[in-house]
Amino acid sequence: MVSITNALVMIAGILLSGMLGYWVTDRDPPAKLVSARVLTPVIHEGGVVKVIYVLDRNRYCRVRVEQVLYDSENIRHPALDLDFAIDPGRQKMGTDSIGMAVKIPEWFAKGPAIHRAVRAYYCNPLQKFLDWPVILAGPDMEFSVE
Repeated sequence: MVSITNALVMIAGILLSGMLGYWVTDRDPPAKLVSARVLTPVIHEGGVVKVIYVLDRNRYCRVRVEQVLYDSENIRHPALDLDFAIDPGRQKMGTDSIGMAVKIPEWFAKGPAIHRAVRAYYCNPLQKFLDWPVILAGPDMEFSVE
């Protein structure tokens, strides 16, 4: 005969296993990229490149946006990472726009350049605990430095 304590422990174990199983398989992106555009296609040294991404969001997840710039000599210039903690009370599902402005370093080589943003979504506690986000790279956004 099973005691009440053992039954509760078994039920908790089954529920925890089911939850962990769901979190492990939870790899669907919470947003699709609708469009992306550079607002400043030509900038001067030390200027700011401005980019707008339009997303179609279908669930609430925390997102980290890692940004990097490549100059005409293909030198990588890390830019400031952005963290967005989505507040379901203030944000709506559906179309959402994210604007980014990145200052170009003074030593950035003139000529064609690229802004790249990679989104890392954390949609459940397991993804956050293991640092195992759903990763989506946006398109390379081209601009020019004069």
